Amino acid sequence: MSIDTSTDNFFPQDTAGRVVPIKISGKPLDDAQTMMGILRTVAEFQAAAMRCVVVHGGGKQVTDLLGPLKDTQHSRTKLRITPPSQVPAIVRLSTELQQRIADQCRQVGLEPQLMSASVIEATRLPGHGATGDVDGVRTYAIQEAITKGKVPIIPFGGLDHTGTWLNTNADTSAAAVAAELKAIKLFLLTNERGILVPNGNGQMKLLSYVDFKGLLALLRLLDKNNKFVVDDGMLPKLEAAALAVAQGVDAVHIIKADGLSLREEMVSDVGTGTIIERMQRHRIAVGAHASELPDIKRIRAECMTGDFTAKKGTTFLKPKTDAELTTLLDRTLVFHHRDRLIGTMYFEPVDTHPATVSFGGFAVSHRNQGAQHGRQLCETCLETLGDNGFLTAISITASPVVKNLYKSLGGISDTEGKFGDILSAAAKRYQAEERGDVELFVFNLHQPVSVEDA
Repeated sequence: MSIDTSTDNFFPQDTAGRVVPIKISGKPLDDAQTMMGILRTVAEFQAAAMRCVVVHGGGKQVTDLLGPLKDTQHSRTKLRITPPSQVPAIVRLSTELQQRIADQCRQVGLEPQLMSASVIEATRLPGHGATGDVDGVRTYAIQEAITKGKVPIIPFGGLDHTGTWLNTNADTSAAAVAAELKAIKLFLLTNERGILVPNGNGQMKLLSYVDFKGLLALLRLLDKNNKFVVDDGMLPKLEAAALAVAQGVDAVHIIKADGLSLREEMVSDVGTGTIIERMQRHRIAVGAHASELPDIKRIRAECMTGDFTAKKGTTFLKPKTDAELTTLLDRTLVFHHRDRLIGTMYFEPVDTHPATVSFGGFAVSHRNQGAQHGRQLCETCLETLGDNGFLTAISITASPVVKNLYKSLGGISDTEGKFGDILSAAAKRYQAEERGDVELFVFNLHQPVSVEDA
């Protein structure tokens, strides 16, 4: 079966000739339809001159195999304690999974190359039985397969210095392979959409972007019940992602295991899952261009529905006509992330109060919320206003999330009513039952902006 090469120019040009490791494990390995969808996308990548490497895990399958021994876990590391007596059976399972993936590759026109566990250098973890950690990668055989246009299939597990097989984590193996082969991207396919974090309303939301610093903070993040937000299942993926980006991999993508998500994540800056980078590419400019007006309107529209309304449905974001937004362009801040406009706000001098400026229109695209972009936008806005000679900044909101952000940035609720006339006028667009939630925050622009996490 030949590979369709019609998509050669569909993917970003900088991916041609670059290595793209894709790690697959868990339930998808047992679902032929899901696997075929993923591998068809891999075939598209290969046809577009990418050099794909498939790394497969087997945690679920090993758990099923071990039966009564499946819950044997180290109390400190939470890693599986692999019974040495079960190693032969686990190795057979790994071989079977690898062969199954190879057969599926051939069905979509890919030429697989089965890699030995010897490509992964492992070190035994004391107190963990036959469980090991990844110590390095022997890249020669992998590079040779790639050069021949084949897709290396790397199993979980590795060999220590004595040639003994050890059960190693496939996420860690994939990260090490990506780093050694200078991969442009590493894809970690999982049962989840990506990294999920609390949204403040008792629900979980997708974290679309995070950089290395934010990733380390995420590993320490506690929820309201004082439990780590990152669960034991996601932890190895985040540790692997940190390892990969720290060693030069451009980006790690944690996404749902299906072909469409994999394809979308490659062709779009927005994607479907979580993108982890060493540093996020962003810039904030003061003064928007007329050509950016459609994007500003798009972002505002995203932030005027659902969770972005008061209890009776009034939008937190004050509606503006196209003419009003056009008039504000030279006083509008725009936030570009990965060369895409994803956030905006504007400011206006307050004629009735000397050296005072009001800022509002605070909106961040859905896909970019939860990644501290809103904080960066607000911090830059306050710094810019102070640099331009204003002494005081004010902003009005009824949003609980924005209130918490303003407080963390040093904003003080105007309880004394110094700006009562402005607050009263702004509150009129809200329904009577909502007006008690509307607050005006005051910022002293001579004070340094707090960098405390919201």
